[in-house]
Amino acid sequence: MMSLSQQFQSLFEDQPDNAAAIVLGAPESEERDGLLLMMYAEGIGVAKDDARALAIAEKLNASSTKWGEYAHLWLGDYYMDSARGDDTDKAMDHYLEIGDTNGEAACRLADIFWNVWSELYDESVRPEVEHTLFYYSRLAAAYNPEYLLQLGHCYATPIGCEKIESKALACFEQFLKLK
Repeated sequence: MMSLSQQFQSLFEDQPDNAAAIVLGAPESEERDGLLLMMYAEGIGVAKDDARALAIAEKLNASSTKWGEYAHLWLGDYYMDSARGDDTDKAMDHYLEIGDTNGEAACRLADIFWNVWSELYDESVRPEVEHTLFYYSRLAAAYNPEYLLQLGHCYATPIGCEKIESKALACFEQFLKLK
């Protein structure tokens, strides 16, 4: 027998209304909530509804399952959006919850800390910001090679690490091979 997720996945592209009906009619569970979050967030078989998606995501984010991870990522994106949540600190909290193990969150954190570092005026926090920027740039580059450029810059400058020209050069060369 197929799981609720498998049933949803088998139908959502060709029959989104039927996929939504299966999820809406399913007994309450974390899996159902995760699928509802996806449906309301993306408008799959239902009208897109950020308020419903937000309520479901806040319920799920305490979970240590893939649905909790998805909720954290969605909440981070929601709060980063100036037309929706508009709260960078809340967004960062959600990304930080999963940033060590989720490549998408690591990429978002690398971007955030790059922006923080580039506009940093408080020298007392510079070492911590630079260390965090380097940490998430390294994780992001492992997930998405586009971040090799940023990681190479960290090694070359140095930002949050020792200056290691050979590593900087290797990052830049790998990045250029992608182009």
